[in-house]
This record gives sequence, C-alpha cells and structure tokens, in this order.
Amino acid sequence: MSEEFGSCCATLKEVITSKEFSTLIEEGEDGVLYMSVGVVDSDNEEDGMVDYPVFYCPFCGTQLQEQDDEKAAS
Repeated sequence: MSEEFGSCCATLKEVITSKEFSTLIEEGEDGVLYMSVGVVDSDNEEDGMVDYPVFYCPFCGTQLQEQDDEKAAS
C-alpha cells in the first residue's frame, strides 16, 4: 500500500492536488480516500454527494487502503 494518497502514480496525484476543478476523488477529514459516485436530492439548496471509499487506485490499480482501516476511521 502507498504511504500517501497519490504517491502510487502521477495521475492520482494530479487529480487529488488539482485546483482547476472540483475533484471527485479526495481525502476525507477521517483520513480515508473517497470517490464521489452519485448525487442525492436534498431538502437544502444544494444536492448531496454520495461518496464511497477507494481501496485501489482507479488509474494504476495499487492498493491504497484496507477495508478494515476505512471501517475503523468511520
């Protein structure tokens, strides 16, 4: 597993660090890497995002985190 999210490949590093657009892959406050997979209607003015933990890099396939680590963080 990589020590830091984005250290496995240049593509993930670019996606995580880019300031040019709102990324769909980001590290949560709990230290878990999440990917936005959908939008949910809410009663608020803004729609809510549905996030899912990313266990393997979607670009190079490197394992990034264990499922047990994600459960412990949440």
